[in-house]
Amino acid sequence: MPEHSAPLHAGYAWYVRVPDLPAFLVHIAPLLEKRLAASDFQNHSGALRFNFYASGVEIIFENGKIADARPWRATAGDFGQSGFGNAVFPELTFLKILFGYRSRAELQAMFPDCIMDTDKTSVLIDVLFPKQVSNILPIH
Repeated sequence: MPEHSAPLHAGYAWYVRVPDLPAFLVHIAPLLEKRLAASDFQNHSGALRFNFYASGVEIIFENGKIADARPWRATAGDFGQSGFGNAVFPELTFLKILFGYRSRAELQAMFPDCIMDTDKTSVLIDVLFPKQVSNILPIH
C-alpha cells in the first residue's frame, strides 16, 4: 500500500463533510465532464437541481460542460414534483453518492425520501456519480 494512503478497513465508512458543495462540484467538474463525455449525455445542456430540504445545489450544463454550480433552494411557492428540483436527497445522503460509497439505486432503496423526477434524471445521476471504491488521502 502506498505510504500516503489511509489504511483500508472492510466495512468502514469515512465521516466526510463538504463545507461548500457548489465550489467542490466546480473543482471536480473535469471528472464529471469526462464521465458525461463517455455517455449518452456528452452534449447535455440544462440545469440539474438537487434538493436537500434545508438547502440544495443547482448544476448548470452547457454542451456537456459544467458552466456553473451554485446554491439553490426550493421555495414555499413551488408546487408539484418538479418544484422540488430534479433529485431530492434528505440531509447528508447526497454525500454517499458524491463520494461513490452508495449508488443512487441503493440510496433510493434505503431512503424513501430519495426521489428523482424522471428516469432521465436517474440515469444522469448514475453517470455523474457511479458507485466506486474511494480512498482518502490525509492532509499533511
